[in-house]
Amino acid sequence: MGLSDFGWLGSATRLTNAYSKKLEQHCASVALHFAYINWCRIHGTTRITPAMAVGLATRPWSVENLLALLPPVQHSGGRPRLAETI
Repeated sequence: MGLSDFGWLGSATRLTNAYSKKLEQHCASVALHFAYINWCRIHGTTRITPAMAVGLATRPWSVENLLALLPPVQHSGGRPRLAETI
């Protein structure tokens, strides 16, 4: 883990301390963050992604490519949005 990962973990700690989140949502957030770091973000020094460095990818992924791998999510209700209440 590099300095940017530790910085992100610090902000994630502050965010999770301020809000009551489900553990499942927190785990999904951490997994999505590290998937972005490994597959999408180009490293500043090597100019390639970590996935490219170990031969798992031939080009950086876009965020759309990464999100396309996620299963579809159905909204379970909850509070209505502002536009729906007017």
